Amino acid sequence: MRSEFGSLFSKNLKDLIQKDGRSPSTIAKLAGVNKSTVHNWINGVSPSGIEGAEKLAKFFNTSVAELVGKARLNVEIKISGDPLGVFEVKIEKKLKTDLAK
Repeated sequence: MRSEFGSLFSKNLKDLIQKDGRSPSTIAKLAGVNKSTVHNWINGVSPSGIEGAEKLAKFFNTSVAELVGKARLNVEIKISGDPLGVFEVKIEKKLKTDLAK
C-alpha cells in the first residue's frame, strides 16, 4: 500500500542508498533485512514493522525518525573575529526534512 508516509520513507531510503553507493540487495544483506522488503520500501510500500527500519537506521547511522521523514533541526554556528580578539557568533537554525542534503 502506497502512502505519503511510504513515499517519504522511500525517498529517504533511496537517497541514503545512492549516497552509500552499494546496491539495495547488498545493503539489505549487510543490515540484516530481507532484500525483498528493502525493494518494497524503495518502491513506496510502507514499512509494516519497525524492526527492519531500525536495522536500516542503524546501518546508515541515523535514527528511525529521520529515516521515515520526521524533520530534523540542524544548527550552523559561524564564528568570525578580528585580530584584537573581538568575536561575533552567529547561530542559524535550519529545518531539514531531506536526508540527502
